[in-house]
Amino acid sequence: MPYKIVPLYSKCIGCGDCVTACPINAIGKRTARADMVTLRVRNGKVEVVNEELCDGCGVCIEACPTKAIKIEFVQ
Repeated sequence: MPYKIVPLYSKCIGCGDCVTACPINAIGKRTARADMVTLRVRNGKVEVVNEELCDGCGVCIEACPTKAIKIEFVQ
């Protein structure tokens, strides 16, 4: 993967817009595993990014009203 998902925890308000926007369901409320990036824990639910599914399209970034997600490209 030429990128990594970087959550900005202090900005996340837990609105779930990123979950709704993701066209491939790489973000969702599910049990976290070691290969997932945790975005937010809210009311006992964990919002995570499954990096195995994520294709780096950036739709979640555009949907986030507080810009709490960013993608860093790695070499």
